[in-house]
Amino acid sequence: MPAVVLWDIDGTLVRSNGARVSVTAFQRALRHAGNLADEPTYPANAGGKTDLQVALELLAAASIADERAAEVLSGLGAAYLTELEANRAELTTDLRVLPGVPQILTRLQQLGICQALLTGNLEPIARLKLACAGLDRYVDFDLGAYGSDNPDRSCLVPVSRQRLSTSATRSAPRTSSWSATRPLTSPARARVAPRWSRSPQATFPVKSSQRINQMCSSTTYRTPKPWSKPYSGSPLRYINSGSD
Repeated sequence: MPAVVLWDIDGTLVRSNGARVSVTAFQRALRHAGNLADEPTYPANAGGKTDLQVALELLAAASIADERAAEVLSGLGAAYLTELEANRAELTTDLRVLPGVPQILTRLQQLGICQALLTGNLEPIARLKLACAGLDRYVDFDLGAYGSDNPDRSCLVPVSRQRLSTSATRSAPRTSSWSATRPLTSPARARVAPRWSRSPQATFPVKSSQRINQMCSSTTYRTPKPWSKPYSGSPLRYINSGSD
């Protein structure tokens, strides 16, 4: 398997300028999909959670039953995308590409390093955000893992690894590790039991564009301390310095 860099999105590649267009769209979409009386309040502690996990927490807080919550999630993605598409110009203005990001993405591309995403965003939302930010040309979306694949973020790296292992043929259908129609388990719908076996997370909290440029000065991509190690024997590198 060739070397692959998995990028987080929010807080790593881009950041909101303060209008919080995507957050507002998410709240409206969840209210519409769930037919809720009031628009839910987006949690302040959403950092690191998938969109589905945030939705599950908000639905649980609204006393929505498990079966009904599964129905709501099945329609959330389309409603969320519709809201953002309707406000695409505002989203484009609100997204700020972080310093050094275009340079590192370009450099990795020049080195022939495959780049994909590992993000809590739903896949269509991830595609739209990067398109609005002008970064979509750098990544292979089909090899990434998204919040729409599983509410549990710890299950996303195995999703990407499976897609990478079948990418040579491109004939195998893409599969998701989770479906909104499968039973939600207790005690917390915010942490749905995954089908994937758990593995240690390969996290690379990028502190600055200088750190990334140092990584690109060598194709060996050694793990600098105190960053956590990648999967043993795996060429995957997951870069996350943000909150999604």
